[in-house]
Amino acid sequence: MWIDFRVLPDQFWLTAVKGYLDRRRLIGTRVKVTGPTYVEVEVRARVRAKTGVVKTELKQRVIDALNEFLDPLHGGPQRTGWPFGRDVYRSEVLQVIDETPGVDCVLSLELVAKGYDLRLMVASDSNAEDAIIRQFKMEFDSKKKECAVLVVRATSHSDRWTLAGFDDAGEFRTVVIDDPNHELSKELKKEPINKSRIIELATSSLGRTLAKRVQQEGNIPLAKTELTVAGLHRIEVEF
Repeated sequence: MWIDFRVLPDQFWLTAVKGYLDRRRLIGTRVKVTGPTYVEVEVRARVRAKTGVVKTELKQRVIDALNEFLDPLHGGPQRTGWPFGRDVYRSEVLQVIDETPGVDCVLSLELVAKGYDLRLMVASDSNAEDAIIRQFKMEFDSKKKECAVLVVRATSHSDRWTLAGFDDAGEFRTVVIDDPNHELSKELKKEPINKSRIIELATSSLGRTLAKRVQQEGNIPLAKTELTVAGLHRIEVEF
């Protein structure tokens, strides 16, 4: 059974933390408090079982071990919760599987990152829009962050949306949607919004594939506000 362990603070806690920090901040310092962004990590692996091991039982033990390791509250290398912004290392995932009782060896391993951070912002004019996009690019440029997409709406034109983010090649792109009949434009006007659908349409327009495969020696990079959460793992067991 797959359980999504994403925990987000409500407005009460965000306000309480901000109030605590506001009373202790330096003059001239601005305080902004937000919840974490989760990156869903799916593990695809082939393992060889030891003699006499039941395949179905071993598969479940591997999945349980991976879920425990990737748990945002109780997982991580020290099992004290995943540290904010700590990358997911392939070598550590390999070790988790390899140390599961009944596993003889790991034949193949692939990591898939599926988390996306959607930002919706409003710009009063073109200058404000440019400033928002520049700030967004500066924030994520260091890691070519594949998990972020920005949508900016112009107050002067209710049917104009500007998308910003990185494509599959790691290049920063902006795309303007100004057609009221465009599927993304329709989705953005709905209340409540369907975040998953908006992310799917926006990333597609930017040339970003939703799932990024990380193979061989690759790791999954996380930004400073991100935590892991386990996805639906695909584990194959053979003798």
